[in-house]
Amino acid sequence: MLPTLLLTGSEGYIATNFYENYKKVFNFIKLDTKINKPILEFNDFQSVQYIVHMGGNSGIAECDGHIDMSYINNVLSTLHLLRGIPIVIASSQAAKNPKSSVYASTKRMCEVGGLYHNLDKNCVKLLRFANVYGGTNFIGNKTSVVAQFLTNKLNNEPLQISGDGSQTRDFVHVIDVCSAIFLSLICNKRFVDPVDVGTGRETSINKIASMISDNIQYSGKNSGAGSSVADTLQ
Repeated sequence: MLPTLLLTGSEGYIATNFYENYKKVFNFIKLDTKINKPILEFNDFQSVQYIVHMGGNSGIAECDGHIDMSYINNVLSTLHLLRGIPIVIASSQAAKNPKSSVYASTKRMCEVGGLYHNLDKNCVKLLRFANVYGGTNFIGNKTSVVAQFLTNKLNNEPLQISGDGSQTRDFVHVIDVCSAIFLSLICNKRFVDPVDVGTGRETSINKIASMISDNIQYSGKNSGAGSSVADTLQ
């Protein structure tokens, strides 16, 4: 009999890919507001053996536009899931600078809650994802730089870059992210800090664009300090 895994944010991009890759490994219980199953209304934890927490408000713009609900959906929902059950919590590189945005603040608060819970329970694994690309439901569902570049390419439109394109990001494929989630979930070692999930190598926006198209347009006077108009934090 397959172990039961509670997957929050199940209809989202990374969660969808995780389900597709591990649906023969776990018996999934899915929670997502898109299927009218919010996290805070779930209380049947007796049969749950693992939790992968991908739910909540994502991205800077969404959180800034819905501040109160972002703290409820991100922070309170995370605390609701801390039951001593092995859990992987999706965080973000943004959590390294929690004063930068509402999104970053909520992600860091989730990390602190998880680390505090781990003081007497070795069950919480915190993962900070880099810029994720590829896999199922990528184009048309993500607003990251790679997704928008590919969308523009398919529509025979120029790739739009703000600044000179020298700004860099760490890009990681969603399959590698799913593998990191799975390995963290079954790992018995204590996580004393959040773990970065990426390649450890940064690639310039120019290089990404040139791999996709030679039809590129630049705008603005940014010299690398900013980000592409298409670039958003995970």
